[in-house]
Amino acid sequence: MDSEDDVSLNITVREACDADLKTLVHFNRALAEESENLSLDKGILQLGIKKAMELEGCYYFFAELNDDVVGQSMITSEWSD
Repeated sequence: MDSEDDVSLNITVREACDADLKTLVHFNRALAEESENLSLDKGILQLGIKKAMELEGCYYFFAELNDDVVGQSMITSEWSD
């Protein structure tokens, strides 16, 4: 194997914290824009994310590559309109 083919990725997964709120808002707005062509209000979205982070059984996670956030996921035990 050539050294050019020997690429290792340092991907880590961590739970998001309060300091990540701005990034969570940015990523969720981008997802709504891309997937549903919706422009979500930043203030309302921020309040919703903060509330979700306070709930038991609701977690946001980030995937990081070399200390840069490259993805996000939310896990919740129940969700409904």
